Amino acid sequence: MFQLPVNNLGSLRKARKTVKKILSDIGLEYCKEHIEDFKQFEPNDFYLKNTTWEDVGLWDPSLTKNQVGNGLC
Repeated sequence: MFQLPVNNLGSLRKARKTVKKILSDIGLEYCKEHIEDFKQFEPNDFYLKNTTWEDVGLWDPSLTKNQVGNGLC
């Protein structure tokens, strides 16, 4: 696979910050517009009080990495 060299890294970093801000603003606007629509999906106190971190955080990032290496290492 061939990748072209990056010539103007400074302008890319500036653009990245601008794009991040724009996407954040769009996401915030979306949330503000649809907050009433999503309130019907809000869990009641029973579910919130009986939920532990283990119920939410079952994802283990080490399981998703490809285990590629040399057997001699």
